[in-house]
Amino acid sequence: MKLATGSWQALVADARREWGDSRLLRMGTLGAVVLLWLYGLLALGDLAARWTADADGLRERVQVLTPMAREKHWDQRAAAASQQAAALETLLWREPALGLAEAAVQDWVRARAGSWQLPVRELRLQRESASVPELPGVLVMRVRLVTDLRLNGLLGLLAELGTAQRVVAVERMQLRFASQPALAELELRAVAQVGAVSTEGAP
Repeated sequence: MKLATGSWQALVADARREWGDSRLLRMGTLGAVVLLWLYGLLALGDLAARWTADADGLRERVQVLTPMAREKHWDQRAAAASQQAAALETLLWREPALGLAEAAVQDWVRARAGSWQLPVRELRLQRESASVPELPGVLVMRVRLVTDLRLNGLLGLLAELGTAQRVVAVERMQLRFASQPALAELELRAVAQVGAVSTEGAP
């Protein structure tokens, strides 16, 4: 056992000496770390593009419902409207009052960021009710989230946003490396239906 311990200590000492003496070894290790970091950034870019596509898809679904609201002959469009409405309702944040819907979205986003150890620097919500004027009670909310840039936590948060039952879609993401600390800025979109009591759990 003593011999094994001595051999291990000798190996550690040799490794430390080589690290101190070899500039090439240090540069190679730094290069590997930089490559891993760049790979993580590319992964973030792919995820952001995917969430942006999800947001566009949600907007298209709402636009499909808009002309149906003007349709007078509902008997001809009942089946299509029913299917579209059922699909849309699964994505909505349904609350009896506007303030409750806003609070629910903000609380959920803050809780998800906290679960991934991402300090929230800013969380601000803006209503965009004019986005769907023909659908009473339905409105779009934009959420601006600014957190510390922690790669693993940010990847986890983006993945969770993409699989949530009620949609919080990532419309834009910007990484600010020059700030201290480095920050991630996300613009999120959520669609709420006010006046309908939610019977489903949180996403």
